[in-house]
Amino acid sequence: MSGPKLTDLLSASKTAQYKITYKITTAGAGAEGFSGEQTWYFKPPQSRFDFSVSQGSQKLTFSFFNRSDGNFYCFNAGQVQCLRVQGTSSPLDQNAAALAQRSLIDNPGSYGATFTSTKTIAGQAGQCYDVKANATSGGFTSGSFCYTKDGVPLLSSFSVAGQSWSMEATNYSATVPDADFELPAKAAN
Repeated sequence: MSGPKLTDLLSASKTAQYKITYKITTAGAGAEGFSGEQTWYFKPPQSRFDFSVSQGSQKLTFSFFNRSDGNFYCFNAGQVQCLRVQGTSSPLDQNAAALAQRSLIDNPGSYGATFTSTKTIAGQAGQCYDVKANATSGGFTSGSFCYTKDGVPLLSSFSVAGQSWSMEATNYSATVPDADFELPAKAAN
């Protein structure tokens, strides 16, 4: 059984436009705070990431916007507030699922991939692979990953630093309106 080369899909992902919602399930020390729902918006060069987590009976929503006029954090803790932030760091820098995707896209030669199957996830045909790191780095060493033909990640399942991560798409759209990059409140500097 063979499918497209994973490196081809990862290369395509750099220019793909999409909006996708994931169910994130985590376990292990420090990872529990990331369980919940995430929505990723890509319309290169713009991106947006929404995180919803429940703490007790309260649902918290955070958004990170990377736009041509700067980077912004927005959060809703009873009232929506947005802040302009300097630099390029984002909440994804602490998210192992996003870091695994970024590592695969930025360093595809550091991983070996074996095509395993095609699965339908969030209504999309996913090409699935068992992926292994060629050398031990600070990230994951092996996992299962599925992508659309355009390189959009549909499923990630792996362990890293004593934590297990699963990220499965629940909703997908190839259309991302410009309105999705408008801030929900005026940004404070």
